[in-house]
Amino acid sequence: MHPRPTLWLLFVLGTAPALLHPAQAQTPDTTLGDKLLAHAVLPPPYTDTLVLLLHRNGQYRLAVLPPDTRVRIVPLVGHGEAFVARTRLGTGGRSTIFEIAPFSTGAHAVVVTPANPTDTVELWAWADSAKEAQYRARRDRQWGIGIQVALGYHSGYRTQASDPPAAASGDYEAGVLVGSSGRLGILLGVRYDPRYTGTESITSAFAEPRLRLERWRLGHRAVTFVVTARIAQGNSSPVAVDPSYYGVGALFAYQLDTRPGNRGWRVGVHISECWVHNVPVGNGSPFTHGALTLSWLP
Repeated sequence: MHPRPTLWLLFVLGTAPALLHPAQAQTPDTTLGDKLLAHAVLPPPYTDTLVLLLHRNGQYRLAVLPPDTRVRIVPLVGHGEAFVARTRLGTGGRSTIFEIAPFSTGAHAVVVTPANPTDTVELWAWADSAKEAQYRARRDRQWGIGIQVALGYHSGYRTQASDPPAAASGDYEAGVLVGSSGRLGILLGVRYDPRYTGTESITSAFAEPRLRLERWRLGHRAVTFVVTARIAQGNSSPVAVDPSYYGVGALFAYQLDTRPGNRGWRVGVHISECWVHNVPVGNGSPFTHGALTLSWLP
């Protein structure tokens, strides 16, 4: 069953065509939510269908009369009907209550099928923004696993006596980012350094705990300041030198979307000071490392 095209925009914008009666609405239960989205009366043959703008992971409830009416929530674009669960079967003149969990954001049609095809169906659609905020806060506290890639450049350092004078060179990084919307996170990754000598390369595995110290707003996006500490173990090829290094740094990251904390896509600038160890020459030598980063955390 499809709604009348002329009513789609009216319902989505929350205006009141003839089938809506907000002024006369006798809300069956004000505990269903904190925002009444719509109150509609649908006479048979139900060609006028209520259309609501719903958000993925939003918290919605629907009160329906007659109580034996079946309900489906169908997106107008795409596939995958919203999950509908009956939480109360209406008796004694009370409405039946349904919980609605949309799987996508967009316009959804409320398709009704009463047990008696001659009955007029009355609907109250509620949004529970307080419960939705609680759900999002709980979801944001959960840890997720994402990715980060980086293009870096570092000052030179020597690892053996046969190396020419130290010179700067570029490097590449990729890793698994573990974190939440809280202050803590960790990056587990691999760094490839082709080295300035042209005769060797170093591949290092590293762990980098992170602590977010500050967050600001730039327009509608977040900018975060994060301190990092890295410990890494490398392997040189083709020479038999396995340098390690540790370092401390600062990351300035710009959020590319509006998700809270560290979630979503971010671009950043990472500056760190590192010290080389476990090498025949230059043990404890410092080098400065800078990188442009791109990360994503679900």
